[in-house]
Amino acid sequence: MALEDAVELAHLLKCSNNNKKALRLFETQRYARTADMVRDSKFLGIISRWSHPFLKTVRNSVGFWIFSKWMLNKYAGYRVPSLFH
Repeated sequence: MALEDAVELAHLLKCSNNNKKALRLFETQRYARTADMVRDSKFLGIISRWSHPFLKTVRNSVGFWIFSKWMLNKYAGYRVPSLFH
């Protein structure tokens, strides 16, 4: 996320004459993605602490594979803008 943020911010600052507007736009554009990541991380943290034997079995057998694949598909395909035009 930090690398994405760095490239996004550099791109917006490069393409703008007004740094204040560029920073506001950066905040607006990045908020939804980072909020989703925080929510999803919290969810995975919760299931990782399940202590019920049945839930632990489900989580350990298929749950993490499913959630890992879902998270990878959701977040790994993100493309940051090019800094070179």
